[in-house]
Amino acid sequence: MTEDSADDAPPPDAPVQSRDPVPYDALHYTVQLPATPYSVAAARAISRAWCQSAGGERDGEALELLVSEAVTNAVRHAARGPRDLITIDITLTHEVTETSVSDHGPAFTAAATPPDLEQTSGFGLHIIAHLARTWAVERHATGNRITFTL
Repeated sequence: MTEDSADDAPPPDAPVQSRDPVPYDALHYTVQLPATPYSVAAARAISRAWCQSAGGERDGEALELLVSEAVTNAVRHAARGPRDLITIDITLTHEVTETSVSDHGPAFTAAATPPDLEQTSGFGLHIIAHLARTWAVERHATGNRITFTL
């Protein structure tokens, strides 16, 4: 991956562009939320509503939990202030729910280490790794993107 020069990089509040075209029979939702703790609850409610709008036998509770964990990580570790935005993209097809949460934070090493019984936080990636079919963290031009499927 090459680094973009500062002149070519989009502004911090620019939406993150989707990587793949959305299938014809898919529902695709995108929302940007401010990087504040209040956005975690909003992300949970939005995820639940999107699953309900799609109907069927979706695991809305799992999606809610994983989106909540990813947004919490973005707020805690990537946000420099409330003007930073977190972008949530969800694509619902008959076979899969693919979700990505993007932030504008610094690069980090993604490790879903098993939780220590003494710790009181830091379980987000472990929960995502355990519940998702697939998951990955990648660096984009202005931050990080975690993508997972259910």
